Amino acid sequence: MRTAHRRTFLVLLLGLVSTQGWAIGLEEALDSALQNDPTYRSAQHERDAGAQNVALGRSKLLPNLSLDYQKGTNLLGISNVGSPQPGQQVNYISEVTTLSLRQPLFNLGDMAMYRQGKAQASYSDAQFSGHAQDLILRLVQAYTDVLYAQDQLDLVQAQHTAYGEQMQANERLFQKGQGTLTDTLETQSKYALSESQVIEAQENLATVKRSFNSIVGTDIPDLEPLTDEFHPSPLDPEDFEGWKALALDHNPEITAQKYAVDASAQEVKKDQAGHAPQLDLVGSVSRNNQGSIYTFAQDMFVRSIGIELSIPLYAGGYVTALSSQAKANLERAQSDLDDKTNKVLVDLYKQYGLVLSSFARIRALEQAVNSAQQLIKATRLSILGGERVNLDLLNAQSQYYQSRRDLAKARYDYLNSYLHLNADAGTLSRDDVKQLAHYFDHNPVKTAQDAVPHFEAAH
Repeated sequence: MRTAHRRTFLVLLLGLVSTQGWAIGLEEALDSALQNDPTYRSAQHERDAGAQNVALGRSKLLPNLSLDYQKGTNLLGISNVGSPQPGQQVNYISEVTTLSLRQPLFNLGDMAMYRQGKAQASYSDAQFSGHAQDLILRLVQAYTDVLYAQDQLDLVQAQHTAYGEQMQANERLFQKGQGTLTDTLETQSKYALSESQVIEAQENLATVKRSFNSIVGTDIPDLEPLTDEFHPSPLDPEDFEGWKALALDHNPEITAQKYAVDASAQEVKKDQAGHAPQLDLVGSVSRNNQGSIYTFAQDMFVRSIGIELSIPLYAGGYVTALSSQAKANLERAQSDLDDKTNKVLVDLYKQYGLVLSSFARIRALEQAVNSAQQLIKATRLSILGGERVNLDLLNAQSQYYQSRRDLAKARYDYLNSYLHLNADAGTLSRDDVKQLAHYFDHNPVKTAQDAVPHFEAAH
């Protein structure tokens, strides 16, 4: 009930924020996703189911107590062989009540099953840790996808506006005999192309918003944009070997596969125990009221306690075949562990390289944006001086907006690569989301559209 109330509160909060025009940050989005994402909720149930493997395995080591009751009506016919006298018919009711106890004392198979249950429960926990990290990755990826789609829409709309202003200026100049038809047609072509790009960007934004909605479980309000000051943090640890050591110890996929190997090893022991003797403590209390023809007209109360030893001798090769099968599955699980480890380390190296290269890439693109902005101004002056033509200005504007898009994507890629690196290392948590939240503006006073400089058309 408490969980349902919390979920309702989050949905109402997001709805209130949406109506008031406030922006939702990463941490608020994560809170909503933890309550509403169906994939994560499924993982929770899977973990809860896996946790019962401990109790299932332990049950084989605990006492087994049962109560049996039997009642029936019996028709007994008695006749003497060779006697001329007719037989005797007797009807009687029989009742047998038995309380039985069995406590395993020595059972290698049950001990292996208990250890296997613990390994299986730990496997479920490790898998759930992976699902929790995956939720963060999916959420942040969807969050940045929405922001990037919004950036693209804002940029193509600004570009469309700039082309429209330039087209009007070209038409005025042409009417005055100071421009050329070529300039007008070039700008018209760019203007028409940008119009189709606006439509495409609008459709893409709607698509990624729908994907984000499916994770947080509600229609999204505005999202917090990136801050103007974006400075990537240095890595800790700095070297790849440090990240590799973390991954080998904490990566949930590797950890889960290690438990899978452990569970397979216990399966081998459990199957091999089919050749081992079993020793149980057994006891019973029985009340027998005319339980059979031999106890007819007699009531008995029997108590018994003792040791039961069972020694398997031959089962047609079943135990041997089952053990061989379990050994093969163990070898497969160990190979899967090696394969999983290799894949994790390969992706870890990839994400480590992407994070490092992002530092230089972001700096280079920031410089490219500044240079492209200055190029537009210089091109306008050159057009007035007769050194450049209208097409040069259009190309400079395209270069500027492309640089803006590339810079936004590089920043979002850095954030996602940073999270993927921590996920591969097995250290991704809410603290990382909190750290990344500092890259976003919690009190945005302008949109990405407002952040795009306005360039006056060349006259």
